[in-house]
Formats: sequence, C-alpha cells, structure tokens
Amino acid sequence: MVNIKNDNGKWLKNVIDDVFKEAKSKGLSKFTCFKAVIGSVLIDALKALEHTEAEWELDHNSQELREKFHLLHHYLDYLKRFCESR
Repeated sequence: MVNIKNDNGKWLKNVIDDVFKEAKSKGLSKFTCFKAVIGSVLIDALKALEHTEAEWELDHNSQELREKFHLLHHYLDYLKRFCESR
C-alpha cells in the first residue's frame, strides 16, 4: 500500500506513469491503461478498507484507525477525481 500523506497526489502520477510505460511496452490501448490505473488504486483502497475493518473490531477509539479511515478517504477521493477528469 502506498503512503499518500502530504504528497499532493504524486503517488497517483507515479502509478499512472508506471502503468502507461508498461502498457506502451506491451502495445496496449489507452482504455486498457485506464482500467489498469483504476484497478491499481482500487486494490490499495480495498486493502486499506480491509485493514481498517479488522482494526475497528478490536478498538473503536484508535488514533491509528482514524488515520486509516483518512487514508481510505484519500484513495477513494483521488479515484473519484481521476475518473471525473478529462
């Protein structure tokens, strides 16, 4: 899972760049690249959610849990904005 705290979205640009490079080397379409980027971000979001749910069951007052919810919010917010951008 990528740490996105205080990086102003650089992690997403890195994911996109990596996926586009790999896709170009394999001759894949832009749509396939787009799906790969979305898939990568969603995998991170789902991992964050899974870890957060497990911790929530153990401790409802955890500061670390609050940070994980914040991280999940960022993953999903970036994903939403990425999908809405042109």
